[in-house]
Amino acid sequence: MTTEKSMKNIVLLIFTVAFVLLAVAFLSVYFMGYRYIRSDGGVRYFGKTVHEQPTNGTLYYKNGLKGTITKEKESSLCKIEFNNGDIYEGSLKGINRHGEGKLTCYDTGDVYTGVFENDKITGLGVYVYENGDKYEGMFLDGKKDGFGTFTWADGSFYHGEFKNNKRHGVGEYRISDGSVYLGAYIEDKKSGNSDVAVPLLSGGTYTGKNRLEFSNGDIYVGDFSADERTGYGEYTWSSGERYVGEFKDGVMHGKGIYYRAGGLNPYDGYFENGNITIVGKETQKNEDNADE
Repeated sequence: MTTEKSMKNIVLLIFTVAFVLLAVAFLSVYFMGYRYIRSDGGVRYFGKTVHEQPTNGTLYYKNGLKGTITKEKESSLCKIEFNNGDIYEGSLKGINRHGEGKLTCYDTGDVYTGVFENDKITGLGVYVYENGDKYEGMFLDGKKDGFGTFTWADGSFYHGEFKNNKRHGVGEYRISDGSVYLGAYIEDKKSGNSDVAVPLLSGGTYTGKNRLEFSNGDIYVGDFSADERTGYGEYTWSSGERYVGEFKDGVMHGKGIYYRAGGLNPYDGYFENGNITIVGKETQKNEDNADE
């Protein structure tokens, strides 16, 4: 009986000592400034802190990404080196990237410089792609969203509204071959049948119907649907010929007037898939006059 009681006392003593040692170790780590922090977004941090702000430690993300933070005690800026090679340099709020910062992407070579909000690219910034393309404007949750300018490496650019990484709203699109579109977009496609007011990169505003100027000198002003001339519009060829009327899927289709070059009387009638289908009144009049 005495032996059993002695064993219980020894076990109790061992647990007590272990608990005390664990408590001492925990307090030592705590007073040295080490903390475990978890953000509302699910980011976790373990490492050293100063005034409850992380200085040297490791970030753990839901997707398996890890980042090592280094930060001077009195500085508001930090450096995070991620295990995929990406590097962030900028401001923190708690353990989240927040405020001005720069993100360099290892895999692509792309560089973003601008505003972060709650660990996401959100706000005004500049994204430079490794291939020479560049976007300057508003972001939301890492995507182009709001007003901005996307410039391609060949000099082409789009200056206007974006939503969810796509041209959406009104904008100015100028291609390096000389083509120009001033008008509305829906999910990255030219679409709309209303008057537009398009801010121009060079200053001023274009107002009127959607306008597409081709590199060969042709001009179309009118309605679009899903990137095609569909609805009512006016197409003027560089030769001086002109069509005013209905379009469908990019060709003359429906009622319209075709103005010939050289002073010939216009054709006023119907078209189907770009071809005359019914003799119009002006054509019939011309034929009657010719018979006389």
